[in-house]
Amino acid sequence: MKQADEFAWAWRSYPLPEAAALAPRTIGAVADNMQAVAMLVLSGRHLGYLPEHFAAPYVKQGLLALLNAKTIRYRVAFQIVK
Repeated sequence: MKQADEFAWAWRSYPLPEAAALAPRTIGAVADNMQAVAMLVLSGRHLGYLPEHFAAPYVKQGLLALLNAKTIRYRVAFQIVK
């Protein structure tokens, strides 16, 4: 199997400071939301980061699979402001 960095990736159109160190070598498509990234990944022509809760139904159906989830991942903190 090829290494993940040899594939075209779907990447977000906005800055991702949490993922800066994980930026792929080849960005084949740019999208501004997770639904668009999911469509690109589901096409079979791109790899991409998706939130676990969003990808879970696709993983359960066998349409997506995690790739080295211990090292190819990043976390984003959410904060609520009143």
